[in-house]
Order: sequence, then structure tokens, then C-alpha cells
Amino acid sequence: MYKQRILDLEICSVWLESDLDISGYQFIHQKNEKEVFPDVKDLTYVKINTVPDGKEHFVRCYIEDCVMEFESYPEPDERIEIRTYENKEGTTRLSIGCWGECWPDDASKHENDFDYEVGWPDNGLSYLIKDYTETKSYVFSIGWISYPEKIDGDSDVGFQLWSACDLTHIC
Repeated sequence: MYKQRILDLEICSVWLESDLDISGYQFIHQKNEKEVFPDVKDLTYVKINTVPDGKEHFVRCYIEDCVMEFESYPEPDERIEIRTYENKEGTTRLSIGCWGECWPDDASKHENDFDYEVGWPDNGLSYLIKDYTETKSYVFSIGWISYPEKIDGDSDVGFQLWSACDLTHIC
């Protein structure tokens, strides 16, 4: 089992875990494009490369060791899954995104463009690699935002974080 803390943010730690050796992961982008997402405090993309072996595996990105209590909610969209965690006051959010779509357990590889599944563990997101998976790279996005007042779900501030974690513009 591989487990590695990848980020220590002011609000929590972010970890990678897998039943594969994914020690060769790489940060592919670790800066905030201030002109595009001016309120996002930190934005990181993590790319994990694997070699398909015809067996089922998982790669998970999750949060732990938080300095504040968070509630989470899904923000799925077409071709991307994002899970957002918000503190009780509604002033801080952390989002984890991944490239894929959730499908029912009986879905087959022929029902979508992805040959793997996305899982929703309570404290993160995971890629569920199937025995037929040929995909070799998996990317997670991690971003967080803190604001002096409650972040309205329909506000530009909240939309910036969701957009920053949307992998469709980098994959």
C-alpha cells in the first residue's frame, strides 16, 4: 500500500493513497493564475502515471488532519467530478477534482469514454482502475479558497474554485 502526504495547506493535509506504487507522481501545475482565479489561495494539479497490468486497483486523493470541521458535497459535471468541502461558517472551501464520470455499478466500459470509474469516498475522490483499463495517467486537482464572509454557492468566488479544479482545460 502506498500512502504519501502531498500537500500541507493552512487548513488541512492532502494525501495520495493507492495499492500501486505511485511514488513517481508529479505536480504538473502549482500556481494560481491570479487574473483568471483571483480569489483562489492555492491550486495544484497532481499527475499519476501507471502501467496497466490487467488487475483492479485504486488511486485516491483525500484530505485529513483538518484544523476546522468541514461538510462535503459533490459537484459533478460532464466529464469531471469535483468534491467540495466547506467549513461550518461557509468562509473556506477546499475542492478535489478528477477527470471522469460516475456510473452505476452495472455500467460497462462501452457506456462512456472512460475505461475506469470514479469513486466518492467520504474524504476525497478516487480512480477505480478496472481489469480492462488501458489508461496510463490520472490527474487530481486540489484548490482552496478562503473569504472574509460566507461564500454564496452562486457567487463568482465559489465559481472560481470550481472552475480552477475543472480539469477539462488541462487534460
